[in-house]
Amino acid sequence: MKLKYITKDTLHPELENANPLVQKLINPIVDSNQSLEELKNTPHKRCEDIVLRQAVAFMQDISAKGLKTMIVGDYDCDGICSTTMLVRLCEKLQIDYGYYIPNRVEEGYGLQPKLVQDIAEKDYQVLITVDNGVKAQPALELAQRLGLRVMIVDHHQIQQEVLCDVLYHTDLLGTWFQNQCASGLLATLMDAMDLLDDYDLALAAIGTIGDMMHLSQHNRYLVQAGIKQLNKHRYPAIDFLLKRAVKAYDASVVSFNIVPVLNAVGRLNDPAVKIYQMVAYLVHPDQKGLKENSKIIKSINEKRKQLTQEHLKQAEQLVVDHQNIQILVKNGFHEGIIGIVAGHLANRLQVPVMVGTENQGLYKFSVRSPFLDIYSVLETYSGRYFEAFGGHEKACAFSIKPENFEAFKAELLAHFQTIEISEPVQEVILLETEDLKLEYFNQLLQYEPFGQGFQRIPVVIEGHLLKGFPIKDIGRKWTLQDNQDLVEVVTFGVDKDLDISHASAQIVGELQKTYNQQKLSLLASKILI
Repeated sequence: MKLKYITKDTLHPELENANPLVQKLINPIVDSNQSLEELKNTPHKRCEDIVLRQAVAFMQDISAKGLKTMIVGDYDCDGICSTTMLVRLCEKLQIDYGYYIPNRVEEGYGLQPKLVQDIAEKDYQVLITVDNGVKAQPALELAQRLGLRVMIVDHHQIQQEVLCDVLYHTDLLGTWFQNQCASGLLATLMDAMDLLDDYDLALAAIGTIGDMMHLSQHNRYLVQAGIKQLNKHRYPAIDFLLKRAVKAYDASVVSFNIVPVLNAVGRLNDPAVKIYQMVAYLVHPDQKGLKENSKIIKSINEKRKQLTQEHLKQAEQLVVDHQNIQILVKNGFHEGIIGIVAGHLANRLQVPVMVGTENQGLYKFSVRSPFLDIYSVLETYSGRYFEAFGGHEKACAFSIKPENFEAFKAELLAHFQTIEISEPVQEVILLETEDLKLEYFNQLLQYEPFGQGFQRIPVVIEGHLLKGFPIKDIGRKWTLQDNQDLVEVVTFGVDKDLDISHASAQIVGELQKTYNQQKLSLLASKILI
């Protein structure tokens, strides 16, 4: 890996009196005309777009008429949070509702015709999809024939005309409110109806972080406001999901400690907790039984971690050396885990990685790429080989019939033999020892949240690693010598088997606080001896 050191000649005028760590890490990721005060305290704005008014009128109408309503959500973090928020809205409007989230493995993503038929046969009059729906053309055609009133709340790409009464979609809103996930859309809707409370804001923040949305404009407001509510109220439903207590929530705590727990339930399809039961757990943040139920939910996440490590070891054995793309297939891989495994290996090997398993007569693959636009490459094979295909530049998924797999694999490998993948270049910011003060880092956190669209550039330090020891079977930790408040280096996945001590190194990673919040730690992505 080559390191490219990032500097910016012109200092933002609002950073002139900032400490050196803030200057080095914030200045390269802001525009010179950007208001840093607004970045730190993003204002609340109300949406007045016609599409939102249509959604408000739809909800008010089904409430006034007492129409029986079914909510169909999605199985990831945003899907769970947004479904919970819509259930809460229905309760506030006294709507007669039911809700359902399809099983990831058995039913697949989104609204299916069979589910629509079941909904109609149970005398529901209204169907609202949340975090899905724009691609469910056959199901929507059936809903129309059966006379169901339909509203779709979604943020996925619109590829064709969507058959529904109301399409409440982020692309149809004004600039400030675009790029929202489903949870953000629900918060915007509830705000317009004066029915958005503190807990709804917290759920919207979790969903927005979980779906890795662009953290600008309204998304930024939602995350800042939602995290404030998490810290103000310390909701039992959320706090109990933590493996160990934290002194304060921030975007990183949510991203690494709450989002994976919610996603694990949808990934694993564990009989101990059905995905739709997560909504019942979250809908009232201080109801009875939360602590006991949270233990079951967290145990599923621990199982997810264990399966990930097992699958990762098995996948590593399938890796072919000196190959520009890795195509790894094994019957028995869990469909909900293969994307995580592909991501780990892509980051480690620095080549695109496809991990597949057989399910319901098809090979199903998750694909991750560290830098190449793999979606565009695979899209050229979609019409000839794939039964289903979707995703974006760095992460996608497809299914293929087993009888077509070998021909596809041969073509793809031949194509990648013509591609020269150069050594990756990592942009970094060099930090000196005098930059590494806890006081400086605390001032940096005033610019939270960091993430998509406002991402901290990795830092590099030169340090002397002292004693190292393993962290269970998933990582490694070293103590550091003479680096101000930076006292440790931690790795997970990457370099976890690197057994070195008393060595000088260049360490690339991201600064964070130690668990006791009293010192600094470096979460390393690469250690160069």
